Amino acid sequence: MPGYIWDHYEKTLPMPTYLVAFMVTDFNFTEFYYELDKLDVIMVPKFAYSAMENWGLITFREDSILVKETDGISDVKKEFATIAAHEVAHQWFGNLVTPKWWDDVWLKEGFSSFFGYLALSVLEPASWDLQASFLIECRDVFDSDADEMAHPLHIDLSELSELADVFDLTSYVKGNCMAHMIYHFLDGSLERFSD
Repeated sequence: MPGYIWDHYEKTLPMPTYLVAFMVTDFNFTEFYYELDKLDVIMVPKFAYSAMENWGLITFREDSILVKETDGISDVKKEFATIAAHEVAHQWFGNLVTPKWWDDVWLKEGFSSFFGYLALSVLEPASWDLQASFLIECRDVFDSDADEMAHPLHIDLSELSELADVFDLTSYVKGNCMAHMIYHFLDGSLERFSD
């Protein structure tokens, strides 16, 4: 058809609809190889969350990436790296392998947090002291877990006012703590998963 520009896309794998994303912009993308043919990363000016693990297109909110001169550079880099590692881990835990329903959202959030920390502990083993950060998060979530409003990892969705309520410290941090416990139960080795 005259006056139109056509573009053709590869067929995608089956995925949950909340992970579907595409963008038409003049932004520059950063690409690197992973399980699918590509993974694009983009920064957007306004976004409800720090980031989103759309399959093949991770979006980051601008203010979670950009560093101001007044910010502690090391702290901001650590925070961004933690978010980025979590979102990349979601390409497997949540996108490739996804829970059957939202009542087990801790599986995708907890394991993504765990493998994000695990990857960063290899990349930045000493300088960021991620183990100390993790232990502080665990203490905080166990404190909140003692509250009468606390909920178990497996959530009874009928007790929530909104689906967004499943995305809380319990799903992310307590789920991460559980993944750490499983990891240490397996003697801190991922080799058992490869058999």
